[in-house]
Amino acid sequence: MTACLCSVCVLGSASEIFAAEISSLENKSSDLENTLDSINGELLEIGAKIAENELEIEAVNADITKTEEQLAIARKNEEAYYDEMKIRIQYIYENSGEPILGLIFSAESLADFVNKVHFVQTLSEYDRNMFEELQELRYAIETEEEYLKEQQEACLKLEGELSANREELKAKAASTSADLAALETKIKQLKDEQLAKELAAAAKAAKETAEKDRIAAEKDRMSTLLKNIKNLMEKAGWSAERSMDMLDVSEGDRKAIRPYIS
Repeated sequence: MTACLCSVCVLGSASEIFAAEISSLENKSSDLENTLDSINGELLEIGAKIAENELEIEAVNADITKTEEQLAIARKNEEAYYDEMKIRIQYIYENSGEPILGLIFSAESLADFVNKVHFVQTLSEYDRNMFEELQELRYAIETEEEYLKEQQEACLKLEGELSANREELKAKAASTSADLAALETKIKQLKDEQLAKELAAAAKAAKETAEKDRIAAEKDRMSTLLKNIKNLMEKAGWSAERSMDMLDVSEGDRKAIRPYIS
């Protein structure tokens, strides 16, 4: 009985130690799972940002292409108008037969003088305004192109940062997954070890109990056999050996009983 109680106590103590260690590891496993879920959430968020940024880059690239086309047209128009203006000025100098001042001062009357001065002023002012407008348009397009390229550079920089962050999180997720797998393996090993020890302890306790029961039963059997032998000796007046012969007692039992028969 004492041996069984000791076995139960040892089993209980070992189970408590295993349970405490397993509980601690399971808490760590839960923390790692939460960390992994958080990392995966961040990866999804970064993936969405990368996709959004890629769309932004595509849109900016399309705007840059369009702006470059507009800028080429504006430069071409500016150069064409500048060439036209040079031809017009050259024509006035070469084909009018006289310089512009000569043209002005060749006026035959005050009204003619005013008209010629107005003509020259209007022509010069128109050319100047038109050329300035073309220049301003080109400047505006160049400014827009510069802004778009800065935006493109910013998007590409952000893309690099997001990609680097994503790779860092992937590495962290892989490391966390590996730690989690190792921890789960350790938990399984501990549980298997705990079960094996519990089964071994239970088998040992059952064996001890069975042995104790066998000894008790054997003791009862021998006591009953001894009592029957003594009854025959007393009532029939037989010897111990004849009484054992009548009861068909085995040689082993005879050796065990003889010391108790007077």
